[in-house]
Amino acid sequence: MKYHSQYIKLFYRFLSEKVSPIMVKYNISANAISISRIIFAILAGVLYLSEYYIFHILSAIFLFIFSFFDALDGSIAQKTKKSYFGLWIDPLFDRLGLLIIFSCISLKLYNLGENLMVLIPLLNFFFYIQRSLIGSDIRTKEKFIKFREFYSLPKNENTTETVNDLTEKSLSIKRLLKFVFHQFSPHTHNQIIYLMIFIIVNQMKMGITVLFTINLFWYLYEVYKVTKISIKLDNKNSDE
Repeated sequence: MKYHSQYIKLFYRFLSEKVSPIMVKYNISANAISISRIIFAILAGVLYLSEYYIFHILSAIFLFIFSFFDALDGSIAQKTKKSYFGLWIDPLFDRLGLLIIFSCISLKLYNLGENLMVLIPLLNFFFYIQRSLIGSDIRTKEKFIKFREFYSLPKNENTTETVNDLTEKSLSIKRLLKFVFHQFSPHTHNQIIYLMIFIIVNQMKMGITVLFTINLFWYLYEVYKVTKISIKLDNKNSDE
């Protein structure tokens, strides 16, 4: 089983390893699971628009399935065969699914008369996408090849913190904060978990505002980090 230092991903991977043999047995392909994620995203969004709380609970359940199937399709692919089509639609449906969900949240807030809040979910999605594109650009675009040396630390250099790290080494505030951010940062799976919680406790207005603030500052931090790298590279060129 693939190891993840983020425990939510490790939990999904554990579940997917239990479920994937059943899917393989009944010839359910990884691509079929990937494509079905959009259906669950649409169902989650539409059900959240209802005024009945029971439909909101179903919406949260479908959000969980949408997120869990992201790990399940990978486990099935490992047991059968990998697909380039599957590799392509995996991140595509992550973003499309979140766009559907955040759009429905905006529509729900509009229906509730929260006109000032309507843009917050869409801005949340915007900064989430913008932050992810920064790393994607640096990893894939040739013009950013010089950035990679400073943007991504070597694989043998520990860039995360786990519970074992915290207990086996001397504890510090910096390392504790690093652990908390690594585990709870709003990557795709955590975005979904947070939305599920906001739906279940019926606190979307406050929750989506907090999530927007986190995504905004996460994006600004990435911009700051890459800006520092660009200045460092310029100074290095000047010295040469």
